[in-house]
Amino acid sequence: MSPHPIAPPWLVLPLGAITLIVIAGYLTALRAAPESDALPASRRRIRLLSGWISMITVALLAYGFGVATPAQTRTFMLTWVAATAMVGLVLVLAMIDLGDTYRMRRAEQRARMRELADARREALRGAGRSHPGPLSLSHHPEPDDDR
Repeated sequence: MSPHPIAPPWLVLPLGAITLIVIAGYLTALRAAPESDALPASRRRIRLLSGWISMITVALLAYGFGVATPAQTRTFMLTWVAATAMVGLVLVLAMIDLGDTYRMRRAEQRARMRELADARREALRGAGRSHPGPLSLSHHPEPDDDR
């Protein structure tokens, strides 16, 4: 077993620190952003949780690559099992975010379809029709004078 980590700590630890700072900035901006149609509460909660899990994952990966050595068998294995589990959790949260986005999109489509149906009913009432049957758009051609 090697007494050295997988990668040099002088490379891994600064990269991990920079990544943690970037994620922390993202989380701060996400928390400060006002709730809107583009960022509803459900999406914000999922992404905040995903950001915190990502920070833990980055720390574990930096430790696994730059500090833990294969000679420390127990620590090395626990670090990599935990890091792998956290990456899996981040992927699950990404799929949940995708499902939430799909749910919101379907709700928007249903609302638009209801608005369209309401507008159609109003147009039919304005045209003097009382039932919402199919619109007849028959075209009667003008007789040709050149025949």
